[in-house]
Amino acid sequence: SLFDHGNQRVELFEKILAQYKERTDRFASKGLDTNGMNKVIEDAKAQVIEPLQNALVAANDSQSIKNILRKYCLFNGCKNGVNYHLAAKFEIERLSATLAFVKPKLNNTEYDAKIAEAENNLNSAKGLLSEIAGAQYNDNGKQIWNKIRSSFEILKNINKSVKESIKETRKEESKNE
Repeated sequence: SLFDHGNQRVELFEKILAQYKERTDRFASKGLDTNGMNKVIEDAKAQVIEPLQNALVAANDSQSIKNILRKYCLFNGCKNGVNYHLAAKFEIERLSATLAFVKPKLNNTEYDAKIAEAENNLNSAKGLLSEIAGAQYNDNGKQIWNKIRSSFEILKNINKSVKESIKETRKEESKNE
């Protein structure tokens, strides 16, 4: 029945959030500040799952259930409903936490400008996301994800370059022993 379909949607959303929570816990175990990621997950429960559950309980016919299922989306699938944009919000928080983690270790190095660029991209993506709030993406979805991707690439390159310089340093040290 349609009501079962509604409950399956709730279960699916809860399963998805549980996977995001597992990822968050893994990042926490590596020393990252995961408050932002946890808040994204909590807000998804409050803004999507709980209202969806409450609306389903109150629904009394198949048309209202259909309307409810079109009204609450964890990602970007609701044409005229609440689109939470979970993936984008989570990635922004994850990358921000990663930047906050590496920044003090790389302070006053050649990476300062790159770190600032990555932070600016994430802030800008966050700004665009808050402008669209719960609406569906239009062209801004591409902009948001380009900024997120660009920050990710910057972090990946910093990581690669730091690892290479550690290798070089070790090579030099072993030559000098």
